[in-house]
Amino acid sequence: MIDINLLPPEIRVLEKKARFSKIILFIGGVALLASVIFIIGVTVNYIIVKNNLSQNQLKLTTTTQEIATYKALEASAIDVTAKYKELQAAFKVRELYSQFFAALNGMVPQDVKVSEINFLATNKVSLSGESQGYLSLAGFVKTLEDPKTSKIFVNPVLNSVVLNSQTGKVQFVMELGLKEGSLLAK
Repeated sequence: MIDINLLPPEIRVLEKKARFSKIILFIGGVALLASVIFIIGVTVNYIIVKNNLSQNQLKLTTTTQEIATYKALEASAIDVTAKYKELQAAFKVRELYSQFFAALNGMVPQDVKVSEINFLATNKVSLSGESQGYLSLAGFVKTLEDPKTSKIFVNPVLNSVVLNSQTGKVQFVMELGLKEGSLLAK
């Protein structure tokens, strides 16, 4: 076949340029449209991610506060448990001391004053104090020795007896044994 083209070559070059311009314009428009769609997609994605991030940050803050609250509650519960155990032990010992003091109070004469009590062991007590005279102190020791009057005390031993020359009173230090099981809760 023979190609007969009667158009001058300048027009043919212009037609090719026009066709090339249309193709470039079409490709540019498609690229511009794709760029706009991509930018809109990135912007929407950024907004969604930012919103999710702020929600996650809020959840993290809330969870951290809840953890701190639970930690404080746990610490106070542990503290309360420890204090409860201490209080329980103190109440048990208090009852024993109450029995001890009730027994001792009933045996101390009016002219003998006990000023210090030290529990040396579970079955031994040290008493310190003063008396109006040697006779009242001797009567107190005799009362502590007597099994009829002394329900919980045994073997009183005077460690020190001194006459205070300024006050005229007799100062004493003695040790008492406690009967086995006498202070146990009933």
